[in-house]
Amino acid sequence: MKNKTIYHDQLGQFQISIISDGGFPVTRDFFIKNAPEKVIDMYSDSFLAPLNFVLIQNENKKILIDAGFGKEIGAVAGNLVNGLNTINILPEQIDLIIITHVHLDHIGGLLEQTQPIYPNATYIMSKREYDFIMEETSSREYQIISCLKDRISLIEEDVEVENGIKVIHYPGHTPGHLVVEIESEDQILIVTNDLFNIPLSITYPDMCIEKENSQKLGKISRELFIKNAFKKDALIHACHFPFPGLGKIKKTLDTYSWETKELT
Repeated sequence: MKNKTIYHDQLGQFQISIISDGGFPVTRDFFIKNAPEKVIDMYSDSFLAPLNFVLIQNENKKILIDAGFGKEIGAVAGNLVNGLNTINILPEQIDLIIITHVHLDHIGGLLEQTQPIYPNATYIMSKREYDFIMEETSSREYQIISCLKDRISLIEEDVEVENGIKVIHYPGHTPGHLVVEIESEDQILIVTNDLFNIPLSITYPDMCIEKENSQKLGKISRELFIKNAFKKDALIHACHFPFPGLGKIKKTLDTYSWETKELT
């Protein structure tokens, strides 16, 4: 695989593009909480966590799942729009943006100051997530969502937002965290975004980031997702796994683990 920032795959009727937004600096203590000592020892005190985002296309629509950091963090991230341009897609061509949750590394790229970067898009997010951030009035995340609130459709249940594309609540990381399940021609891809932070969190679902809203609920969601995804033999995408973040969940005896997809 020559290009380390853009990856394409076909899932039935859908073309899937994974685009690197760059990375963001994290500390080991922040990013890997509740991990066994042997896992902690695998990481430096600080490192760049990958940021990889998914674009879904069919003959009718272009759908983006989250929008990266934008210019909120400086030069190490904010490459998503450039990546889209590389594959000849302009921001104004995006029809729908699914906001999985409101952390800045996922929504910072929605605005340029107070103006939408994707001016023709509609937005979908969980009402639980919206209500949560509307209480954080001093945060940058609140400012971003407030600027877009007239364009946002809120969902309260798991729904099919387009034919073959479902959004499903898996709370814990944040109160209304969503995953996106894409199914076509008996193939399934599930975009998990921040349900998992590193590949070994498949084996150790206690693991999370320090900022997780509810560690107890997060663990329940991770364990439920792991069982469901394994049963479906689904291809998985995880935002913060090494680029492009694709793989499957495997099981040996009673232990689940991550198996990275081999890329050509």
